[in-house]
Amino acid sequence: MTFATRTAFSFKAAMYLGVAALAVSAGGAVQAQAAEAKQLDIPAQALANTLTQIGRQTGSEVVFQAGDVRGRNAPAVRGALTAGQALDAALRGSGLRARHTAQGAYVVERAATPPPAARNEIDDGSDIVVTAQRKEEKIIDVPIAMTALSSNRLDDLKIEGGAELLRAVPNVSFTKTNFSMYNFSIRGIGTQSISATSDPAVAVSFNSTPLVRNRLFEAEFFDMNRVEVLRGPQGTLYGRNATAGVVNMIPALPESEFGGEVKGETGSYKTRRLSGMLNVPLSDTLGVRVAGMMTKRDGFDYNNFFGTRINGRDLWSTRASVAWEPSDRFKANVIWQHFAEDDNRSRSAKQLCTTDPGTDRIGSFEITDPGLRGRISQGCLPGSLYDDAAYGKPNSAALVYLYFPNIYICLSEMTARGPGYPRS
Repeated sequence: MTFATRTAFSFKAAMYLGVAALAVSAGGAVQAQAAEAKQLDIPAQALANTLTQIGRQTGSEVVFQAGDVRGRNAPAVRGALTAGQALDAALRGSGLRARHTAQGAYVVERAATPPPAARNEIDDGSDIVVTAQRKEEKIIDVPIAMTALSSNRLDDLKIEGGAELLRAVPNVSFTKTNFSMYNFSIRGIGTQSISATSDPAVAVSFNSTPLVRNRLFEAEFFDMNRVEVLRGPQGTLYGRNATAGVVNMIPALPESEFGGEVKGETGSYKTRRLSGMLNVPLSDTLGVRVAGMMTKRDGFDYNNFFGTRINGRDLWSTRASVAWEPSDRFKANVIWQHFAEDDNRSRSAKQLCTTDPGTDRIGSFEITDPGLRGRISQGCLPGSLYDDAAYGKPNSAALVYLYFPNIYICLSEMTARGPGYPRS
């Protein structure tokens, strides 16, 4: 009984081994046939017909989906070609590829392509070198959510200033408030302050140097190496005011080869833009680079009261940098930059507000002073943005002011009365 069972198992195993050997032999024969060059003469026609004829004439199995080849044409395929070579010639420029499987068949599928943003910015992401952690590292090795935009990428997206970074950086918004402040928010964290002396929640750095009083709203980018936007708290390396992240602007520094560049632009509203740079290596260890930019343009907006255009541009920017690297262990960069503006730029974004004059009564007490009414108002009333009243302005009396007493003392009277005279 035991012997019979063993015999049955041995016979079954032999059958399986025979079938496997037959399959391997057939697969090897198919692969050998596919690797053999065949004389092909297939005219230009629909891609589906070409793929079918390649499979028949080379003795190969070609698998494809009708939706992938529908509406596509293939060029003529002629000559002594293997199945793989014939498929490559037929699929050239179609966005499809032929994948050779282990069983010897060819599967036609869509070729994988990188995202458009990554393809336009740089070919190999591992070559992007950033200084987010105050040292040169590949971007894939930096454990920070960040976006690095090269100078070419900035030109492709027409990012000409800090307010336009939201075109390429996720989780970022930019709004302009009154006076000289702005709100650059990352992940919803920013500073909605109108004071010129307030600090932003997103740190702005130039060549990894913090700029407390920056010109991210007014100035434009020119002769840049890259712009890095770090998302998330960065206080460890960038100090305070980096609660939401950092915008790090890295200028182009002197290089070892002589070079120069001049770019001009003109357009409607008398737009004129001119930028250029000159790089001069003085020695193997010392180099100088100068760059500048000019932007002039008439305003897009029209003032009906004065009959003039406003929100124009008249900007001048210059930069000079010196790089000295006497050894591999020492490097020094000295940068001088100047920015000037003399235009009629709008300093605040369009505001919609239904003016709140403030309450005229608290309980039984009637408030007649407009200034007092304004101080206890909210500045704007809740209302529809489509009403004519929404084109009002906030009640300026509702803004927060700090009051402190002023004590004036006559110096001559203090001198006459002597040191015992009260001074407060």
